[in-house]
Amino acid sequence: MAVELLPLAALRSAEGLSTSAWVQAVGWTGQGFYFVRVMIQWIASERAKRPVAPEAFWYFSAAGAVFGSAYCLMREEFVMLPGFLMTLGIYLRNLWISTRGPETRRASPLFFLGVALLVAGGSYSLWILDEPSRAAPGTLWLVLGLAGQVCWIGRFLVQWRHAERHGKSEFPPAFWWLTILGGSLNTLYSLHRLDLPLIFGFVLSWVAPARNLMLHRKHQRAAT
Repeated sequence: MAVELLPLAALRSAEGLSTSAWVQAVGWTGQGFYFVRVMIQWIASERAKRPVAPEAFWYFSAAGAVFGSAYCLMREEFVMLPGFLMTLGIYLRNLWISTRGPETRRASPLFFLGVALLVAGGSYSLWILDEPSRAAPGTLWLVLGLAGQVCWIGRFLVQWRHAERHGKSEFPPAFWWLTILGGSLNTLYSLHRLDLPLIFGFVLSWVAPARNLMLHRKHQRAAT
């Protein structure tokens, strides 16, 4: 007998929870927050003529992660869920560093690594215990989706470590390269799953990173 996720089972409608309009609204709201954060960071970087991380970027990121996590839970999309949960903690940590400055007490990288493994392992376990009648991704797509999430989560682990070492929230070039790679893999996975909010969130995820890499290169040349 399959193990059913009781909270989700109680909320499912006759046509299925994942297809209801309000669940889709949660997903689109989360992507809306992410879109706004990208534009805020992009505009601020253009003005500064180098990649910067304004505080508003982290506030909108945190809001997007909350809605994105809720959407994945409702959709029972446990491959994508760890990325939203893990990055939420990093967004909040960056807000702390941004407001407290260089004197902020450094967090151990092992702490975030442990949380990442816990969240990923727990979410994958929920996916395995889920209702088997739900169409699950094949092995190849599952690997691709997880690889995309590793890059997507890993970029903020790289960014977080950089912020801890330098005492301020900013983006190293590796962050943008991982964003492009992770976004490309997540786009393919989302297209395979035909998940419109996720497709919207990832399909153009390379545009702002590419521009930030250009700004970073121009800033380095001007500084030499």
